[in-house]
Amino acid sequence: MADVPANRHPPNFAGLPEARFETRHGTGRPTTHEIGQADFLIGSVAGCDLRLPGANLPPVLCLLTRRVDGVGLRKLAPAFPVLVNGRSVSAADLVDGDKVTLGAVELSFHVKQIGEAGDEILTGREAMLAKQRREFEATRQEFAALRQQLYDRYRERRDRLAGVDEAVRRAAGKVQEQKRELQTQALSVAAREAELRAREVALDAPARDLAAARVALAEERQRMEDMRAAEERAATTRRLEQDERDRRFAEERAVLDKAQAQHQADLLRYDRREATLEEKTKALQARALEIDRRFEQLQRDSRDLEEQAGRLDESHLQLVEEAKNLAQRQQEAQPRQAEVERRAAALEGQQAMLATLHGRLDRMREEVRRESRALAEQRVRQEAAEQELG
Repeated sequence: MADVPANRHPPNFAGLPEARFETRHGTGRPTTHEIGQADFLIGSVAGCDLRLPGANLPPVLCLLTRRVDGVGLRKLAPAFPVLVNGRSVSAADLVDGDKVTLGAVELSFHVKQIGEAGDEILTGREAMLAKQRREFEATRQEFAALRQQLYDRYRERRDRLAGVDEAVRRAAGKVQEQKRELQTQALSVAAREAELRAREVALDAPARDLAAARVALAEERQRMEDMRAAEERAATTRRLEQDERDRRFAEERAVLDKAQAQHQADLLRYDRREATLEEKTKALQARALEIDRRFEQLQRDSRDLEEQAGRLDESHLQLVEEAKNLAQRQQEAQPRQAEVERRAAALEGQQAMLATLHGRLDRMREEVRRESRALAEQRVRQEAAEQELG
């Protein structure tokens, strides 16, 4: 089990009960942990007083607090079940013999009450803890509002991209001869959706930052407990430590503000890239429509030319047949020799016209192939641009 070694010599907090618990994972051997400080954080990330194993565990699970009247438990992961004696709770007061279940790990608590300290010291400590809880709650609400704002902006952009994808699919239905290329674009759109899902996962980073902040707050509570223990001995040292905490908090706040500014800059740059992609998509759609129109016109011209060529072939066959007949009858019908020569000349002219029409049809087909290749190259460049933007 990946946990923090038990503290065998915890500091002496006057007026607080002695508390320890045993952890058991499955059929493994139990491990004993002393709750040496006022607060004891249980989670799965570095910085927690007790780290539990598991791939799907939240960063922080619950917080144990030693109080004058016993040990309190507060759940920190809303979606993760915390059971006390088999009953799901969000907060509970623990007594000797209680069992807490966190996933596959069971914690057995042993709480020993000791004599109470002076009322003034306990009252001051409770007031300080209440202030710390209010500050922690305000920080948690601020992070929750920031996360909701980021999620709303992401959802708006996701809906806009869905509209763009629908327009691309409608345009793809109009390009009959470029079906494979449009399917490639559909795969590219799927890659963009995967990228958006990755960005959605990246938006969970503030939640991890919140967990780290909670860990930092737990460490801060420990430092404040040490400071309160030293208040009776050195008031000057207490003021210096308070100044140091303020400076660290200001630095952490500056780091958070810088991260937020960087995130806003990334969103603005993404919007600009999205606008450029929309313009290129519209240009590609217009080009595809123009190619369709020209291709349809070329098809009509090709059909007309093929019909003319067919008629000319039929006329050529008829003339050839007539020439054969005339050749057979030449000796019998000498007066018709001139007519045969005239028809032979006409046949040669029609053959020349037919060759010209065939050449024109070949040139038109070559032009269609060149335009198809140009369109394919343009779409390849478009896909490369989309990948670069991604």
